[in-house]
Amino acid sequence: MKIISHTDFPKGKELTKEQIAEILKRVENRTPEQEEKSRIKYCKDVIKDKKFKLTKWVSSNNKWTHDHCDFCGKHISDKEGSENEAYTDKNQDNWFCKDCFKKYKGELNLVEIK
Repeated sequence: MKIISHTDFPKGKELTKEQIAEILKRVENRTPEQEEKSRIKYCKDVIKDKKFKLTKWVSSNNKWTHDHCDFCGKHISDKEGSENEAYTDKNQDNWFCKDCFKKYKGELNLVEIK
């Protein structure tokens, strides 16, 4: 799965079809190391100063069926075959699967609360 980072897009500008095609081409040609570096930068920007708690996933409304790990995109829901517990912030805006939380806790300065 390729993740397009917010750093791939110029701020405050509408993109032409040609610019979008160029960005997608650049993203598709990333090495796994470049992809991981981009995800780390994105996650550091998104989770700054947030604290995370291991939480059982429960739908907050009838329309919301799942979330995804902010790092790897793993499916998080109450359905069988999904990650049923993950680390989330108090507003449940950001989720990290157990594997990514453990693997990147130090590098992303993830703070766990009990």
